[in-house]
Amino acid sequence: MVGLPMNIISIIVSLIILLTHICLYVRFKKNKFIKYSLIVWIVLIVLESSLFNFRFYESMNYEEHVITNKDYTLCEGLDIDDEGTINIAQGTRNCIEVIDLNEEIKDVYIDLDSRTYKGDQLKNQVIWVSFGYTDAANSKYKYTQSRSILASKDTGDIMHFNLAGKSSKLRIYFNGGDDQYFAINKIVINKKYNFNFSIIRMLSIYFVFLLWIVFGPKAKIWKLKLGDKESKKYLIGMLVAQLALFIFAFSLNGYFVKENFGIQTGQRDQYKFLAESFSHGHLYLEEEPSELLKNMKNPYDTNKRDSIFKDSDEEYLWDCAYYKGKYYVYFGVAPVIFYYLPHYLIFKTHIKTSTCIFITGLLCTLAVFLLMKRIVKMWFKNDVNLGLFIILFLSFVNGCGILHTYGRPDHYYLPILMGVMFSLYGLIAWLKARETNKTRYYLLGSLCMALVAACRPQLLLTSFLAIPIFWDKVKELMKKENLKKVFAFVLPYLVVAGLLMAYNYLRFGSVTDFGANYNLTTNDMTKRGWVMGRIPSGIFYYFVNAPLLSVKFPFILRKDVVINYIGTTIYETMPAGFFWSNALCILSLFLYKIKNRFRNKLPYILSIMYLVFSLIIAIVDTEMAGILPRYILDFGFMIYFATIIATFKFEPELTKSKLRLSVLRIIFISIILSSICFLLTDTTLTRYMFYYQIRQIFEFWV
Repeated sequence: MVGLPMNIISIIVSLIILLTHICLYVRFKKNKFIKYSLIVWIVLIVLESSLFNFRFYESMNYEEHVITNKDYTLCEGLDIDDEGTINIAQGTRNCIEVIDLNEEIKDVYIDLDSRTYKGDQLKNQVIWVSFGYTDAANSKYKYTQSRSILASKDTGDIMHFNLAGKSSKLRIYFNGGDDQYFAINKIVINKKYNFNFSIIRMLSIYFVFLLWIVFGPKAKIWKLKLGDKESKKYLIGMLVAQLALFIFAFSLNGYFVKENFGIQTGQRDQYKFLAESFSHGHLYLEEEPSELLKNMKNPYDTNKRDSIFKDSDEEYLWDCAYYKGKYYVYFGVAPVIFYYLPHYLIFKTHIKTSTCIFITGLLCTLAVFLLMKRIVKMWFKNDVNLGLFIILFLSFVNGCGILHTYGRPDHYYLPILMGVMFSLYGLIAWLKARETNKTRYYLLGSLCMALVAACRPQLLLTSFLAIPIFWDKVKELMKKENLKKVFAFVLPYLVVAGLLMAYNYLRFGSVTDFGANYNLTTNDMTKRGWVMGRIPSGIFYYFVNAPLLSVKFPFILRKDVVINYIGTTIYETMPAGFFWSNALCILSLFLYKIKNRFRNKLPYILSIMYLVFSLIIAIVDTEMAGILPRYILDFGFMIYFATIIATFKFEPELTKSKLRLSVLRIIFISIILSSICFLLTDTTLTRYMFYYQIRQIFEFWV
């Protein structure tokens, strides 16, 4: 619950903002934006004091009924020791039962405390609760869906009930996995709600209002061109807003930011282990594999491996590559070279993966901005609408997956994000080389593109963009005086390829084997193969899977992957397909309709190539790894490149109609809001109290 001090802070801040609006209105009475802002803020204060706190007023006359341990019995699915520590012993009948209630149940307040098997306090464990109840309409138990609560002292949650008349019996089911331990601190029936005046809720709604006004059809932003002097302040505001959104997303997930991995430390710290190995002069990890693993006929057989280790005190490194008695890291090596190893050698400590993500994300965002500026300068002569530029930039960064890496900054995302970053900078440098014909840009572009292989090998497809970029310069480059440029173009590929081939050969005996097939994960990758039957599922869930909307927080949920494919494939719950969550990108699919508008065919050709690459990479990811949300980052930036080109070419149709501008505004706001909501679907967030505070703020009616 949000306590009184936070309420006071929220009220004070809201009044300060109100007074600021009033002062601005008195000073600038003719400014409609300030006028509407003042009205909106007054409405928000009224709503916050009434509608958003209606449960507080409704519960003022409730008579609270505290349930003690004498009032309930434990069903056989729960065990309890002398100190009150309860163990979820099995997945059925794991409930407590209260009988002879004979009262109306308006709500139930539950406060739990996580414990270890020894009874010691354990911080922030998630337990799912559901209920069985009787009422005037149900003489036998009726059951509810489950709801997560945080099992941490004094962080209880109220769940509102809507039953028919009085209830005589109530069951509370606890689900958290077998052998999870907790203690019941307090259970209260018909607890009074606290008054929760939330400045976070007010500012969030106000933020949507600002987006709506700033990008309104009559807004000044649609009358400016990117090359206008006045556009600079809008661009600065855009970058500041994006940075603020990154910081918000980054602050959400303490599990990764603070590296509270617990038993998963080995899995999450592979890059740190590899840095230590490199510093000691070898390529394998220093942890010695268990003899149980070494003695297995097929160590990649997941079920067999787990059954062998289940009754043993020994462990193995999950999701590491295991080959000929040694552990290796199969993820791209670039993060170690650029982050982990230098930090370890200089400071003798390990850099956090979240720090690497934060830095790489900023560099990636800068690359998006520079690439868009380069596109506008080369092919549109800076004559593009400022509003379109800002919408495209913010949609690109937040919709293609970069924002999500800030919300889940773990080692799985880092090589992908670095691969995207190098791809973007490589393209920028090559376009600059085409424009200026300077040797250093040939060298820099090829170096970045070659380094993609050390991050995410499948993204090497982007190297083929060099063909259309330099096609009309081939004859010129073959001249003797230009051989230096050819050498600068080729050299980085030769050096990086040679080093990576040696790296692979020394580890796995093959210059082309990066080791992904040897990872100890959920399936035997050595026998996975390429199967045509997997492809339709991958294309559907990556691109066109419809969103799952709900009134349950965070309102846009992930979907289970439901397929008829019989065989081994890997998948996680998925967000909406890319073209649903980034509806603006549908414009890229209509590039062929405006082919004749391109006097310079290069942007059109690059866009078509990127669209084809995105399809190929989605298929490759499906075949080699599976259907997972993070792989959207592999191809999202490619589709957005084509979208940028298409949108700028469609500018006359988009900006001359107020109706179309309004539709564009709705699509843009939906992209931003869906990206934020997707951050909140990460299950690791449920370990932290702020998640439940935010849930209570935006799901105020339950």
